[in-house]
Amino acid sequence: MTSTSCHPLPTARVPTGACITNIARPSKDAAPSRAIRPALIDWISRSDCTWALTLNPNRELGLKTELNLVRDAFRAADEKLLGGRYNRKDGRRRLLGFVFAEHLQSNLHFHVAMRPGLPATEVEEGERCIALCEAWKCLVPTGSHLVKPVANGNGWGRYISKEFRRDDFEFWTSSMWWPERQRRHVLDRSWEPRGPARCAVQ
Repeated sequence: MTSTSCHPLPTARVPTGACITNIARPSKDAAPSRAIRPALIDWISRSDCTWALTLNPNRELGLKTELNLVRDAFRAADEKLLGGRYNRKDGRRRLLGFVFAEHLQSNLHFHVAMRPGLPATEVEEGERCIALCEAWKCLVPTGSHLVKPVANGNGWGRYISKEFRRDDFEFWTSSMWWPERQRRHVLDRSWEPRGPARCAVQ
C-alpha cells in the first residue's frame, strides 16, 4: 500500500489562477435540467468511475482557491504514479475525476467520481486513490478525505449531482487540466444534448 508520507508536488505547469472552465453552468437557452442530469449520471457511469471520494479542506478558502488545490492534488498524484512526464503519457492512464462542489455557502467540499487510470487491478486502483488523498492532505493539512469503491457510477453519480437544480451548482472534470492531446481520447461527450448549448467545455 502507498506510504502516508508527503510526496514532492509537481512543478506547476499551469499558472495559479488560470482560467477555470465551469462545464455545468447553464447558458441562457439551456436544456431542462431534468433532461441533463440523467445523461450526466450515465456519462459518469460509462466512464468507468468506480471509486467515490470526498475532499474537504475544513476551512473557508473560497471556491477558486479550493478548486486549484484539488487540481494540484490530481497533478501531484499523477506525477507520483506516472513520473515527471505524466503530461505526455497516455491520458487513459491518468486519474480521471468528475469533481462536484457542494455547500458553496458553508462547509464547501468536493465529491469526486473517479476512474483511477487504466489498466489496473482493484488493489492498484485503491493505491491510486490513496495517492490522491495523500496529495490532498499534503496540500491541505487541515483537510480530510473519504474514499471507497462503488459497484458502478450510477448511484454515486446520483448522489453527487443531487444539487443539480441549484443556480450555483458546479462541476468539473480533472481532464480539463490536461493537455488537449490527452483529453481528446478520454472524455466521451456524447451525453451532451442536441440543440441549444448547455455546457461550455474547453
